[in-house]
Amino acid sequence: LLKNSIEAKISHIKIGEPKYRDFRPGDVRHSNANIALAKEVLDYEPMYTLEEGLEQSIDWYINNITGEKK
Repeated sequence: LLKNSIEAKISHIKIGEPKYRDFRPGDVRHSNANIALAKEVLDYEPMYTLEEGLEQSIDWYINNITGEKK
């Protein structure tokens, strides 16, 4: 979905398939990231879903870096 969104918004960019390679030193292979404690202690709730945040980031990039307007 995100790939299609980028290609639709920036027509001259074509995104290929990912190229998987061996792990490098320092790569995070497993993550136990969890915001449950922040939710419990700080009453934290994210303002955006991951997809919404990425869409907004793509739009910002198009408008501020590429010189194109969406």
